[in-house]
Amino acid sequence: MTRPFVLTFKNGENLEIAQNVFLLTESQRDELINYAKLFTKQELLGSQSGIKIKMATEQMKQVISYKDKLLKGYDGKQALEDDLIEFKEHAFDRIYERFFNSDEIEFDELLVKLIDVLINSSEVHEKFEWKGYSNLSFSFRGLDFNLGFDTITIVSALTKDTAIIITGFKKSFKNALGIKIKKPTI
Repeated sequence: MTRPFVLTFKNGENLEIAQNVFLLTESQRDELINYAKLFTKQELLGSQSGIKIKMATEQMKQVISYKDKLLKGYDGKQALEDDLIEFKEHAFDRIYERFFNSDEIEFDELLVKLIDVLINSSEVHEKFEWKGYSNLSFSFRGLDFNLGFDTITIVSALTKDTAIIITGFKKSFKNALGIKIKKPTI
């Protein structure tokens, strides 16, 4: 499933979109093509949100399956140590702001627990998002009562060999967060 297709932005710049998780339908490709024509790549990369497109049930199953194969046999700490997980820079700030309470848990331990939520998640939101990058992003929902929240959503892009954590939300939190972070010390 590695047939990329090319989008052209309004300034004529091209970008290959990876289809490593599932093949996009003609309708989904058309939506992306038409959306890309409205913006430059830089405008999309700097935006708060991108286009959200509904997935078919089978595509949602493929997303979960792809994530499960990528992270099979790993726990959060091992996945982080083996560089299977990356964080966008903005993600650290948002995770710190939304989840961190230094009285209860060390920040590195919090990151590992959030990765565990992603690993153990068996539910993905019905829409993927595209914001000008070569990969699509998916919102995985999971549970972790150890962190004191009943529902946590982890937004992640899935590449050929890495899950990139873009942001995370508690059940009641509505604002997006995104970051690319260097591997913390564990």
